[in-house]
Amino acid sequence: MYQLTSNGVKLIEQNLFIPQDTSNRDWCAYLEWQGQGNTPAPADALPPPLTGTSN
Repeated sequence: MYQLTSNGVKLIEQNLFIPQDTSNRDWCAYLEWQGQGNTPAPADALPPPLTGTSN
């Protein structure tokens, strides 16, 4: 249902980002869902840093 992100969660079914903001009702719904013993999916792995060569 939810997936962690670097600064909030994503509502997977709707592909909707929810920021960590206690005035956001979707964030509050997420906290309630989590408080019921649910666990969000882990965040996607970050891509490796770009390493360029200078010419």
